[in-house]
Amino acid sequence: MQKLNIILLTIYLACFQTPVQAMSDNGGGSPYEMFELLIEEENYEEAVKKLNEALTEWPEDAELLNLIAYSHRQLKHYEIAQNYYLMALEIEPSHRGANAYLGELYLHFGQLDKALERRDVIDDDCFFRCAELKELEAAIEEYRKQNPS
Repeated sequence: MQKLNIILLTIYLACFQTPVQAMSDNGGGSPYEMFELLIEEENYEEAVKKLNEALTEWPEDAELLNLIAYSHRQLKHYEIAQNYYLMALEIEPSHRGANAYLGELYLHFGQLDKALERRDVIDDDCFFRCAELKELEAAIEEYRKQNPS
């Protein structure tokens, strides 16, 4: 029976959790909690370091790529951030965070049309105007106020 439980647990972890979730042993908190805390503390350089370490083991984790992109964006490494957001979206095209933050980055570059494309992707995925959609729409509105056509 013990052997069967181990086999079932292994199958569950393989099928229903991302690698980062499987490595998490923080008692039910977010598997990304360590990275999120560093970001919340605005310790972006350390976040990039830790995220890069995790990325070597889980290069296909869209949320890791999104978090590293966000950290680079806060460090004003805009082109690097853009590349990480695009990598995240290659893996998970409807990733709300990556789409929203990439949209905001496009506004920074003055590319309203691309920001609107990201908004549309999020809108297609959100049934009840999710936070990411509201955040990007607010950024677009602010951009339009500052850059009237």
